[in-house]
Amino acid sequence: MLERGVLPTIVLVGIALLLLAIVTSFYFGILKFRETREVKVVQGIENFVPLKGCDLYFKNYKYTTLKKVGKGLLIFTYLKPSTHLVVTEKCFLTEVTYDIEVTTNVYAYGPVSINVLRVGDYSKVVFGYDCSNCVVKYSISNGGVVSKEEFPGLLSLTVVGNATLELKLLSDRGELRGYAKIYPYSDADGDGLNSFLEGLKGSSDAKVDTDGDGLNDYEEVVVYRTDPSKVDTDGDDVRDKTELILGIDPLKPDTDGDGLSDGKEISLKTDPRNPDTDGDGLKDGEELIYGTNPLDRDSDRDGLSDGDEVLKYKCDPLKIDTDGDGLSDYKEVKIGSDPNSKDTDGDGLDDAKELSLGTNPTSPDTDGDGLSDLEELELGLDPKDSDIDKDGLLDGDELKLGTDVRNPDTDGDGLFDGKEVEIGSNPLSKDSDGDGLEDGEEVKFCSSPISIDTDGDGIPDKSEIELKTSPCNSDTDGDGLDDGMELKIGTDPRDPDTDKDGLPDGKDYEIADPFNYDTDGDGIPDGKEYKLGMDPKSEDSDHDGLSDAKELRIGTDPTDPDTDGDGLSDYYEYYHNLDPTSADTDGDGLSDKKELDLGTDPRDPDSDGDGIRDGEDQCPLTQNIGEVILKVPEPYEIDRACVQGDCSSKIFDRDIYVFELDSNPPEVYVKAKVMLCKARTIFNICTDADYWEIEGRVGRGESASLCNWFVCVRVTYKSVCPQG
Repeated sequence: MLERGVLPTIVLVGIALLLLAIVTSFYFGILKFRETREVKVVQGIENFVPLKGCDLYFKNYKYTTLKKVGKGLLIFTYLKPSTHLVVTEKCFLTEVTYDIEVTTNVYAYGPVSINVLRVGDYSKVVFGYDCSNCVVKYSISNGGVVSKEEFPGLLSLTVVGNATLELKLLSDRGELRGYAKIYPYSDADGDGLNSFLEGLKGSSDAKVDTDGDGLNDYEEVVVYRTDPSKVDTDGDDVRDKTELILGIDPLKPDTDGDGLSDGKEISLKTDPRNPDTDGDGLKDGEELIYGTNPLDRDSDRDGLSDGDEVLKYKCDPLKIDTDGDGLSDYKEVKIGSDPNSKDTDGDGLDDAKELSLGTNPTSPDTDGDGLSDLEELELGLDPKDSDIDKDGLLDGDELKLGTDVRNPDTDGDGLFDGKEVEIGSNPLSKDSDGDGLEDGEEVKFCSSPISIDTDGDGIPDKSEIELKTSPCNSDTDGDGLDDGMELKIGTDPRDPDTDKDGLPDGKDYEIADPFNYDTDGDGIPDGKEYKLGMDPKSEDSDHDGLSDAKELRIGTDPTDPDTDGDGLSDYYEYYHNLDPTSADTDGDGLSDKKELDLGTDPRDPDSDGDGIRDGEDQCPLTQNIGEVILKVPEPYEIDRACVQGDCSSKIFDRDIYVFELDSNPPEVYVKAKVMLCKARTIFNICTDADYWEIEGRVGRGESASLCNWFVCVRVTYKSVCPQG
């Protein structure tokens, strides 16, 4: 069915010249409303590919493909450029007109199938025949009965005898839409080709094998497409049947496309089906051009295929040794040399000569010493040994430097030439730096053969060797002084401690005397003083009046004038029978200096003998405690005052009473009342915001009295208790 607005894809697919047992189909179609179509026959070429196994003709026209081009344009090809046919049809609902009436003829021998594309219910087929003694049989592919007026599908007809069948396609108005006539032909020689085809192909209908090539005309035309009138269709000097027997193409003079005709290949005994019979990479035709044997992959027997010689290595496939250097082309390819050059590396030696010598024919300098192989041979050297004297220098470099390539130590200084070049000395001079030592000796003693004073200590290398100091170490004994400096001041550059005081000469020279074991004469070696932080040039390092030696004996620190840090010098304490290593000699809780300031005895823990240690005694110089009135000079401030309590519990106001009495200003008298009380662990002080209460507590097995207790009052002034 055709869709509205779509041009018909097929109007006349095939009206065919048919052969025995070959069936084809052709179609008739009816267009829809207001649609048109065009079938155009245009000029083509004569070499066609068959469609569905047969040649199709439309009168004098032949086509191989049917395409929809542009807007429904159908293009055919034809045999003779003489006819142009255009068919135009319009919808059956409008006036049906034809520009040209279409009449087509089909010549057939055997069964014919005609397929009608039915569109709508208005397609009708009327058929008839005008023949004598002919029978027409028909059937429909999907079963049922085919009437003489209606034709819904595929109609198969068998034509028997000499008959002409006319098939017409009409519209419902009875208007002619197209018709075909079928004309069967006879086959007089019974070769399978009717007389029409025999005439068309130029063969004889009276001969089964017109050209006598062993193939009947039917085979040539239908099966093999050869010319039934020619023994050798492709003109390659091989009969068509022979080509078929050999499996080669009777339509191609050079079946394998190697440049040789099939007949030539047969005469040469090459394979006409294989372009490279011997598989050497060259086509058989190319082998004839190069003169090689197409049946031998290696014509010159040099080990390389002819194809490789010609295409890859560009050498002569007919010569074993193309360049004539004494090496076969195969050998040269294997070792990497050029089979087209006698001297591949251009070193002046033939490749074969190099192989005999063991050198590399692809490298002009086999050993890489800077000399070509030929130069080495001319000099009597070994072109395979880059350093013939094994001195560490390449032979080529030795020639440039002027050293002897056969002598590892040209100047005889004990160093190989290569070593001299490495360290910068002159391989042509025994003493490169002119310091009196041969270069070999300098290396032996670790000095530099290119420096007179290797370690820069001011002593020439030769002198250092004579002095038995190190020429490569500026401080041989490691004492902090360069060897040259030691010689200058007179110390021993080989002994780190010339005076044996335990101090290296360098440090000794810096802080003391490197020639004096005890520079300050205090009996302590300089080394020990340095380690302990003392001054080796002073008998009293801390300047406290005691010599360092005495301080070490009594246990004080000779670097600290006040060892115990009590404010009294070690000297003072030592000569006043105090302990300079203890800040509190009597252990009473007051430092010696504090006791001296208070007037107490730093050697007596209870100076006033009241049974209270000075450090805990609020009035360490008096035994009577009571209400205290302090008289303090103006420059001082009162810090504390002491008062005595009675034998009863008492509540004290928090206030502090301060009285300024009639006296001579600017003296101030202060009377203090209790603010804070504490006596061992028996008493606690309970406080609140208003007052202080003193309580006495007695533990198990203990007794206590509140008599004779005292408290201290703290005010904003500072003072001491009265004396006595």
